[in-house]
Amino acid sequence: LGHVSKGELLAAYAEADAFVLPSPNIRESFGVVVSEALAMGTPVVATAKSGSGHFLSEHDIGTIVEPDDPESLADGIRWLLTDRNRYQSEASAAREFAVTTLSWERLVDEYIDLYESVLS
Repeated sequence: LGHVSKGELLAAYAEADAFVLPSPNIRESFGVVVSEALAMGTPVVATAKSGSGHFLSEHDIGTIVEPDDPESLADGIRWLLTDRNRYQSEASAAREFAVTTLSWERLVDEYIDLYESVLS
């Protein structure tokens, strides 16, 4: 799509059934797009060896699949979208996780704590 406005981006996340980030390896770190999807309550499917996959699996959030494995990716998406209970659980968990863990207020507090510990 190229560049889209913030309103178009929020509408896309709100309309999406899932956000899929099939990054092939760790060279792709955690992305803002994952935070945005989670904040909108959009369940995320990510690959295990990406920065996003590592972060999400550490926090037991999202559906994590094997990289460079189209069958694993398809299975993860299918599993998420065909199991209504899992889908609802992941959608609720996504929003809650974003609000409690990825909010600017929390991140700023963590950085302040980090800086103070280094300066002490």
